[in-house]
Amino acid sequence: MAQALNGLKNLVKLPVGCGEQNMILFVPNIFVLDYLNATGKVTEDLKEECMNNMRKGYQRELLYRRNDGSYSAFGKADRKGSLWLTAFVLKSFGQARRFMDIDESDMFVSSQWILNRQLESGCFEPSGRIIHKDMKGGLSAEKQALAPLTAYILISLLESRADSFNHTAAIKALKCIAEDENPNTYALALFAYATALSKEAHTAKQHLKLLDERAVIKGNLKYWETSHKSKSVSVEIAGYYVLALLEVNGQDGVLGSVPVVKWITQQRNSNGGFVSTQDTIVALQALAKYSALTSQVPVDIGLVVKTDEFVRDFKLDENNRLVTQTAKIPVLPAVAELLVLGDGCAIVQFSLRYNVKTVLGSEAFDLDVNVGCQGNSSCNSPRIDICMRYKDFDEASNMVVVAIKMASGFVPIESSLDMLKSNQTIRLKRYNVEDNLVYLYFNELTNELKCFNFNIKNEIDVQDVKPATVKLYDYYQPELEVTKDYVIPSAYDAPNLTESPEILTSTVTDELLSTFVNLAELSSALNITSVRSQFVTNVTNVSSNPTVIKDVLQIIDGNPQDKNHTVELPDEARFYQTIFNITH
Repeated sequence: MAQALNGLKNLVKLPVGCGEQNMILFVPNIFVLDYLNATGKVTEDLKEECMNNMRKGYQRELLYRRNDGSYSAFGKADRKGSLWLTAFVLKSFGQARRFMDIDESDMFVSSQWILNRQLESGCFEPSGRIIHKDMKGGLSAEKQALAPLTAYILISLLESRADSFNHTAAIKALKCIAEDENPNTYALALFAYATALSKEAHTAKQHLKLLDERAVIKGNLKYWETSHKSKSVSVEIAGYYVLALLEVNGQDGVLGSVPVVKWITQQRNSNGGFVSTQDTIVALQALAKYSALTSQVPVDIGLVVKTDEFVRDFKLDENNRLVTQTAKIPVLPAVAELLVLGDGCAIVQFSLRYNVKTVLGSEAFDLDVNVGCQGNSSCNSPRIDICMRYKDFDEASNMVVVAIKMASGFVPIESSLDMLKSNQTIRLKRYNVEDNLVYLYFNELTNELKCFNFNIKNEIDVQDVKPATVKLYDYYQPELEVTKDYVIPSAYDAPNLTESPEILTSTVTDELLSTFVNLAELSSALNITSVRSQFVTNVTNVSSNPTVIKDVLQIIDGNPQDKNHTVELPDEARFYQTIFNITH
């Protein structure tokens, strides 16, 4: 657990722009505190760090809460609450009550919202999006497809210790699970943990036995594979297996967990996390429970790591067992030799970072990226054109993220991203701009081609601008990704400042915006609806485009020959010409 404890703020190397992903900043702290308390290793500094993370995560998650007590990936921007996400949040808040104040009335409303969706069959009727595609079970029969989700809901309600959850609802949920006679491996892992938490030990052991029969055994490692070879789902399955085994057998389950725990630890990234939110949270919960049961073994280990060019010794004992010790091997490639003396258990992990010259295409996605011109032929405002689709004809993807790295010196024009978000055809759920990256979030992709663009502008003059990248990936299976380069043509590299430097001054721009406001008010009084509806968009575009500002200023000069000469003007300037002609 030491590695996770030291990397709590960077467990997953993915953006956290929705209600589910935000929880990666909240939930792991619960399991770290559970482990520290169980082992007697908690200190005031460690506790305060975890509590600060949890308080921030809690307040941020409330932004995704809806008026009916449900939660959804993008809060009130979604049409309705997500049953799956609401259950996940309820479970997490319920677990956090051990350490911090959580609004009990909010939790009660959320739990009631969940329970109101239980059918007579005991299954729970889906609401909103199930962001995690494997939760759907991959089966066609209605009851069977509901069983994995029902198992997840049951786990969440039991772990949240929701006051409104009663024995009758649990019995009905177990009946729904029992009717699924042919679950996939992921669903089977959920069933094992759900029945274990329900104190249905005999049934849980049957599920664990079936999982044992489907396991992959390689040397001293044990794990499970899925039909689509998803690493994150395999980590989740392994985590649920360990949780179920330890829940049923307690200390007696430790030995059987060892080969699975070893495999889980080998899948971690350098910060102690895994691939995405769900697999990281389930795996850390399993590792915390396992570590708490095995922490009684004292540690006193001396380790020497040796290569031809490098020697480093490490000492691990009870005083520093929660500290991650690191060293950089200076010369690669290298063969490392490990010399170990002493007693106890420790993990040695090698993390290799490297760049790749070219990135292969994806079997899951098509992606096409080009740079176009916004406005007239001088093109001081280039745009990035993106087309993408999911290659599978039969189903949709999980949530996808498009990560656009800005070329040196360029920044996105956020007004064009706002326009993109308001486009109902594109269905962009959210965008984030972080440093030189633009993240675009979509609930899913289908086989239908989706094309869109947004504007960028040159903020700093950079010579010889290098190609930048656009990466499209499945958030829950990041191994499904495709990356394409794009190049800003040299003609677009810098704004045309020499032709009209005076028009970029703040005074002139403010006067121009003021003129627009006056004209918009006049057009409103004249009831010119089409003008009024375009005003907000176009005034923003004008104020951010020096070429358009120049054209508009020519119109304001009032030369009669310019008023009707609109053919060569950009769209935004033609709009201004229309208002100018009408109001004069």
